[in-house]
Order: sequence, then structure tokens, then C-alpha cells
Amino acid sequence: MLQKIYVVNGLPLSGKTEFGKCVGAELQKYWVNFSHLSSIDPVKSVLQPITTWGDEISKNVMDLVRLKREVVDHDWDGITKDSFWRKAMSDLKAKMMNENPDLIHGILWNKISLLDKPSVIFVDIREPEYISSFRKFCEEQSNGVRVETILLTSDGAKEFNNNSDARVYEFQYDIKIENPRSAFVDD
Repeated sequence: MLQKIYVVNGLPLSGKTEFGKCVGAELQKYWVNFSHLSSIDPVKSVLQPITTWGDEISKNVMDLVRLKREVVDHDWDGITKDSFWRKAMSDLKAKMMNENPDLIHGILWNKISLLDKPSVIFVDIREPEYISSFRKFCEEQSNGVRVETILLTSDGAKEFNNNSDARVYEFQYDIKIENPRSAFVDD
């Protein structure tokens, strides 16, 4: 199945989710399928109680429980995204990628592979090395898939105290989009 994959990056509140919604709505007018995934979603799943983990996460239960406990000693509520939990997500993602780099990429690829029609796919990934390794992973999984990168910048963006946010600009993106949010605060 022919898929067009874009890694979308930007600091929190730069407008990645809203940009995805706008692109998806526009593509729908032309009967083009759109999906928006995030590399942080498997990490968020691991931070929540083990009873909520899906099958793809549960396959690695013992390793993931150990990694989670190295970062936090209690479960995430699935909602709060303050500095503490953003740092926990960043730290746990780094540990997961260090221990098994193909786990998160594989989960994302499986979701992409399940799409039964040609699609445009956005994948949110923050860290430069994970963007590069995801691109390579996709190329290895499917001959001819090209992964392009998009950086959204905004005057409304906010950097949190974690390794993921601190390194957003350390990558050469294919496309850069400025999102002047303060000019449209009333819209």
C-alpha cells in the first residue's frame, strides 16, 4: 500500500495537532485518507496502570515495568501533562529506545501497515536521533517509502524542561512552517 509519511515536530503548543486536523480535513475533501500518530503514545501507555496496556505493549511487560520504575514510582493518570510528567515521558522514551529501538518504531509501523488504503500519515517525533532511526526503519520495512520531515514553529510554543523539547531544532527538516498563533488568538 502506498503511504506518504511525514514526521511532524515542534515544541508543545506549536500547533502540531491542529495542523494535523486541518491537513486531514483538507485531504478528506479529495477522498485522501489521513492518520496522525505519535511516538509518545506507547510511552504514555506504559506510564499508565499495567491493566490498561494493549497487546503490543504487554509483549514486553517485564522489561517495560522495570524501565517505568526507573523513571517513576507511580502510575500516570493519562491526562496530566505538566513539567513532571513531560520529563517522565521523555526519560522513559529514551530508556525504551535505548533498550529496544525497534519497539516504538514497530508499533507505529504496525498501525501504518493496517491502513487498507493509500494514506497521508503524520507521525509526531521530537528527538533528532529517533526521527532518523524511524526514517531508516520505515525504509527497511517497505521498499520505496519516503519519510519527509516538517518543523512547526510558533510564537505560542512552550519549552518544558526535558531532553525531548530541548533538542527539537537540532535536525535539518525538509519543510518548515511558521504558525503565528498570537495573531489569531481570538479565532
